[in-house]
Amino acid sequence: MVNINLDPQTLSDPAFIDFVRRCLLSYAISPEKICFEITEYSALNNFTEVLRHIQKLRELGCSFAMDDFGSGFASFDYVKRLPVDFIKIDGQFVRDINQNAIDKTMVRAVTDIAHALGKQVIAESVEDADTMETLRQLGVDFGQGFHLGRPEALYAHEPHPVAPAIRRIQHKQDFFAIENIV
Repeated sequence: MVNINLDPQTLSDPAFIDFVRRCLLSYAISPEKICFEITEYSALNNFTEVLRHIQKLRELGCSFAMDDFGSGFASFDYVKRLPVDFIKIDGQFVRDINQNAIDKTMVRAVTDIAHALGKQVIAESVEDADTMETLRQLGVDFGQGFHLGRPEALYAHEPHPVAPAIRRIQHKQDFFAIENIV
């Protein structure tokens, strides 16, 4: 799966949905391979429009992740109201999870809530085996961090099946950032 970080301006742009649709068709990409990451701030100014765009992109088959969960003030409200598939727990709650009981409690609570809502959980900043094991014990579904693999160029080893479309998105929308879920 390829994750694409979206900023609020892009997510609110009415032309973006048609652009994604054209890219998926032109490059024969399975939309299930694309996950758009948004932050809770993405919906602050125009919640109705953002919600409509998320729903349309999900109808195409793309998935969504709420990135940096827990770092803002409206997290739980947005998880309840936005149709995202994944919750990415911000690294500030993961880094010291084995030394800080409050961080561990927060990760457990967010994981339980996300699962109760039918969403999967990704923990950011998985930097060592002990952290990974703790996250497993807490029921976290996925991890992302240096312990699991260093970030590398999308095209470093061989052409990725979505490479042409990603390059086109990068060219047209130079504020996209791409990362792989590990």
